[in-house]
Amino acid sequence: MNRIELERVTPESVGIPSHTINKLIDALEQTGTEMHGLMIIKDGKVAAEGWWAPFSPGMVHSLHSLTKTYAATAVCLAVDEGLVQLQDRLVDLFPEDSPSEVSDNLSLLTVRDVLCMGCGMETMPPPSENWIRDFLHTEVVHKPGTTFMYNSVGSHMLGAIVKKVSGEGLHEFLKTRLFDKIGIDSENVKWLCLPDGLEAGGGGGFATTEDNARLMMLYLQKGIWNGKRVLSEELVELASSIQIDSSSNLEGIPDCQLGYGFQVWMCRPEGVYRADGALGQYSLVFPDLNMIVSITECAKYPDVVQEVLDVVYDVLLPEVTSEPLPKDPIVYQNLLRRLKTLALPSPTYSPYSPLVEHIRGERFEVVEGDIPLFADYGWMTGNKIEKIRAFSLDIHSNTCVMELTIGNSTYQVDVGIDGNGCINKLKTSNPISKVYMAGWWENKSCFNIEVRWLETCFVKNIKIEYFGSKASITTLNQSNGLVEEKPIVAKALLQ
Repeated sequence: MNRIELERVTPESVGIPSHTINKLIDALEQTGTEMHGLMIIKDGKVAAEGWWAPFSPGMVHSLHSLTKTYAATAVCLAVDEGLVQLQDRLVDLFPEDSPSEVSDNLSLLTVRDVLCMGCGMETMPPPSENWIRDFLHTEVVHKPGTTFMYNSVGSHMLGAIVKKVSGEGLHEFLKTRLFDKIGIDSENVKWLCLPDGLEAGGGGGFATTEDNARLMMLYLQKGIWNGKRVLSEELVELASSIQIDSSSNLEGIPDCQLGYGFQVWMCRPEGVYRADGALGQYSLVFPDLNMIVSITECAKYPDVVQEVLDVVYDVLLPEVTSEPLPKDPIVYQNLLRRLKTLALPSPTYSPYSPLVEHIRGERFEVVEGDIPLFADYGWMTGNKIEKIRAFSLDIHSNTCVMELTIGNSTYQVDVGIDGNGCINKLKTSNPISKVYMAGWWENKSCFNIEVRWLETCFVKNIKIEYFGSKASITTLNQSNGLVEEKPIVAKALLQ
């Protein structure tokens, strides 16, 4: 990788008042979103950057559907190499997975149609080992290219197309052609995979806030990076302009009804476009200002994700200029201090209970119901999440170690009870490994644990209520609409 660090400058030197960035942060936090990371890059220079602890600049974050823009970029790179053409038909690329009798509409379905969400389908197949076949056997109701339907399986197909024409999966293909050229550390980028082992191009990527900014900087710069052509200008223009009408989209977000390019959304301000993932993973491009705003967060769907976009448009944009501004050293230094000390609210501090002496180290076996711990992406990958079978708490003054039996494995995790959380790294079967855990006594018999998978938007609350040799455990997802938020209740007995 030939990585050249982006220059860090004062906001005023690139035409952004420091006090405006302070106002932006205030407004973002007031929306109710849980901010994780923010970068503002103007004229190719970083004007502001900050991460809300325990999140950090080098930590990858679930991209959700922002992954789609990476997958589309891979296909565009393959087109540039002559490996595939936009007008190539899917039935010609995947004859072995196509129906024996191809419908008229399916016969018209091209790479370009898949890129712009114009597959013509009204449903998507669930994940399976034969998901490509299932996709090509899904009824194509409308003439391809004429009707928008948000189709994540279609976006997975972009990775399948790359694999078919190059012999390489998305990660391997993008490493030399994109990541190494624009300074993205390919060893840090992670993927969830589909049941057949292909990377989930519709939502399985994990990258940093800056990685997403660099990706869209390539588009802002018309496919040029450090003076060298990486992606053709023609494909950049196609990808970042309206290729299909998305006004019928029922996402409940006005900024998703303004037109769609190649896995890229158009935005309310004229000429602005964005890469976009669920719960507010944004990399916004402002061509007229030569500016990128990259955000990782967990915003409640659908109202807050739109509100976050509106805040960027209404608070930041009006005060950005194309010319440098006078220095404002006092406000700038205050902004720097704020950006370096951003943090999520601390967990509750309540480490004491008379029950501790009775339950310390005692092993409880789950006898009824499920206690899910791991971040669950089974709706995409088809994998079943393993549940906690048994647990114990070893609580001492300001320290807590929780031992968990999950499937056939045993884990020991530190649970912070000193007014802060502990970050654990677990060996799992997917790229999600960092889990932040904090605990406190809600009352003398009820112990609460916050479980935050830091590479994702998944937050769980596990409430353990002790009744002598029994325990009742309630698990609640607190992921702002990504998954259904219904409590799960289980029972455990002292072994």
